[in-house]
Parts: sequence; C-alpha cells; structure tokens
Amino acid sequence: MKSTIKILPALHGDSFILDLHKGDNHGIVIVDSGPSIAGRKILKEFYNYDKIDLMIISHFDDDHIAGIKRYAQEVCIKSKDWNVSHMWVNNSKDYPVELDTDLSLDQATTLADALESINQRYPDFVWKPYISEGHTQDFGFADIEVVSPPLEYEKYMIKRIKEKVELADDESEADDDLKVSLEDLAKRPAHEPDLGKYDELANATSIAFILRSDELSILMLGDSYPQNVEKYLRQNHSETKKLTVDYVKVSHHGSLVNSSTSLYDIIDCHNFIISTNGKKYGHPDREAIAKIVCHPNRDEDFINIYLNYPKECYKQIINDGEEDRYKFKIHYEITILPNISTDDK
Repeated sequence: MKSTIKILPALHGDSFILDLHKGDNHGIVIVDSGPSIAGRKILKEFYNYDKIDLMIISHFDDDHIAGIKRYAQEVCIKSKDWNVSHMWVNNSKDYPVELDTDLSLDQATTLADALESINQRYPDFVWKPYISEGHTQDFGFADIEVVSPPLEYEKYMIKRIKEKVELADDESEADDDLKVSLEDLAKRPAHEPDLGKYDELANATSIAFILRSDELSILMLGDSYPQNVEKYLRQNHSETKKLTVDYVKVSHHGSLVNSSTSLYDIIDCHNFIISTNGKKYGHPDREAIAKIVCHPNRDEDFINIYLNYPKECYKQIINDGEEDRYKFKIHYEITILPNISTDDK
C-alpha cells in the first residue's frame, strides 16, 4: 500500500496523520493536534486508531498542542485507553496543564506530569521531553531525521517559561499589496528571530524533521525558522546538492516571517502544504508564496501548493495570470495527499 498524508481540519493550526508503509512495516504518525477550538473534532480522528506509533508535538503554541492536552486529560481522568507508543514533545517538563476546575490530573502541573502519569499505567509508552537537531530514528515503517531546533534553545526556553512571560499573539505585518510583484517580494530578506521575545523563541524550538517511507518523503517544518533548518541542512546539502523530498509542510501556516529563499534554494521539491483556514492571522502571506515560487535556484518544474480549506476562506494572495507566469498552482480543500496528479495544472 502507498503511504499517505491526511491534513486534519485544525482551523488556523496544524494536525496531520501520516499513514506510512516501508516494506512489510506499517505505522501511524500524528504531527500536532490543532487548537483548543478544534479539539473535539481532532480527537475523534485520533480515536479511530487502535495504535498510534508516534505522536510529534512540534511545540507548545495552542494551535499545535491543545488536542494532545485534552487527549492526555481524558486518559488520566476518564480512564480511556492510551494508544500512543512513542511521543516527542518539546518543553513538556515546563509546559503548564490547564485543567477544568472539577478535574484533577494526579496533581499534574505540567504536560510532563500528565505523560508520566500515563507512563505508570502504560510502561511501554516512550516519550521524549526534548528533541533537537541531529536526532535520527528508524521506526521500521519510516526513517526520521530531526533538523531543528538547535540543542541550546532548550535552556533559553526553560528560562523564559520560569520568568512566566506571557506568550504574545503572532501577528505578522504582511504586505499583501497585490501591486508588489512576486519577484520583488521574494527578494525581501528573511526575518531574523529575536530569541529575547517569548513568542519567537517558542516557534524557534519547534521540531522540524525529514521523514522517509516507501514512496513518500516529507520535510515537516512546524513553526520553525528557516535559518536554523538551513544551517543544519547545509552540512550535507547545497544549491548543487539539494535535499530531495516529495513534500514540504510550509512553516507557520505560510507566515512571511518563517520563509526564506535561501532555504528553498537547497531543497528539490515541487509540492508544498500549508495548513490554515486563513481566519485568525490571515495566513498564508503573499510573500511566503513568493519565496516558494521565485527563489533564485528554482528549477523549471511545475510547483503545487496545497491548502486545506475552500478558496473563499482566504484573502487574495495572487493576481490573475500569476500561476501561469510562474508555473505553479494553488489547490484548495485538499485533505489527503497524494490524491491529485501533479500534472493537474
């Protein structure tokens, strides 16, 4: 059977189910769990599986972690079965669990406490409280290589959490003036993350990884910053020796502050996934699209960009004729990949 990617209806957030095959091995990987407002719908998807082989929570923004918080609560409090074999979740030792007032999670104060409580009931459950670049693991059904975050970011994040600094809303100041050409937008420099800002550090600790199984390879970028991913990849890749993958999950729902042409210059990929309903922050940004389709080292092959909600959910980000001119197409309401031919232009 072929491996597939399912994009869940996580509103402005991320949640993916990867159904993976490698030789005779089969496994399910879930990446992120959507925001609080989408929690119930996301959890129904999780309960469809007798076994989830790996769950990766890229970082602890609500639009990525909220579903797993509720999932852990229901297991600990309502004695539901835990069906996750492995979990990667950064900063879980310092992430507070917010419970309903009438509930007690064995006096849990952090997500790590909740996972430890689950571990007592399910001793075969393996979870890692921090994953950083360079970690590799063969699960049988897929090989995974973590490309971000740098290891040193953990101590920065722990310090900031203990300072109890509030996480600010990320409101990118997008210039979506349709009069600015895609070429000119692509030339704009990449945003440099400020690790002194809590929200930017939170995104910088996001787990990004390369996953390979039979007939499927994907670079999942979470909300990571391109500078960190690029620095790691350039140890083995360059403009003349590109990383080749079937799909890239675009960082931070297509935010302009998480894209760079220099990263795309060392990646050979023609299929890009953006998960968002466009409602909360207006993602994706026109500049992010520009950097995908107009980076200097792009080849002549056609590019597909997949969005998971109807076209009317999004602001206008391209002009008439630009898809033909720059050889790309935006596909809407995509939930399963691969499910359309890349020759469908």
